[in-house]
Amino acid sequence: MADHDAAPAPSSADHEDLWSLPLAEFRRRTAGAGPTPGGGSVSSVTATLGASLIQMAVAITARKAARESGDDAAAAKHAWDDDARRGDDLADTLAEAAAADVVAFENLMRAYRLPREDAAGQDAGGQDRDRAVADASGAATEVPLALAEAITEAVEFAGTVVDRVDDHVRSDVLAGADILAGSFHAALHTVEINFPSLDAEPRAAFTSRRDAALERLETAHRRLRPALSHPQED
Repeated sequence: MADHDAAPAPSSADHEDLWSLPLAEFRRRTAGAGPTPGGGSVSSVTATLGASLIQMAVAITARKAARESGDDAAAAKHAWDDDARRGDDLADTLAEAAAADVVAFENLMRAYRLPREDAAGQDAGGQDRDRAVADASGAATEVPLALAEAITEAVEFAGTVVDRVDDHVRSDVLAGADILAGSFHAALHTVEINFPSLDAEPRAAFTSRRDAALERLETAHRRLRPALSHPQED
């Protein structure tokens, strides 16, 4: 049988943190001939930036509420603590997918490079390779799908704060929600490209999760639609 452990599988520790790169360098690498950062990791980065705009709106609103509340400043700011924590948690989850997607992709490429025959020239190696490809394809599908599900939660979160933040930063919540929605659809392309490599049962499970996430995303975005309109001034 082929030795799947002949070389260690990549892990996030093997990679430079994408978030530590200067923005210009990240752009250069994305535009270059290398396969990573690719659609999944770039979707993670853009989604995190979208969520960060919502975090900013919450932080500015909390600070303004404290400033305008005089002796009750602490209580006014505290009223936004749950929203701030929720935004932090969501942004952290979205950000973590960037490195995870690179690792999942490289593990998949490693599986594809396994020999189709074992050392004795028997086809058992091909069966071993197919199993490794199927397993790696599942992981490469899970990462962007989990990202899409987290993006859906972030858009839902935007809907809970858009009518409560200060008027001057409402546009940032809406911009963040639109960036998140675009990142969601981009992540789904990375999900769906792996479907042909999956067995029927996991493919059906992933498809069901994709459809559920898409329905939630569309519902959350639809609820934001009145605020997303662009009314003309009189």
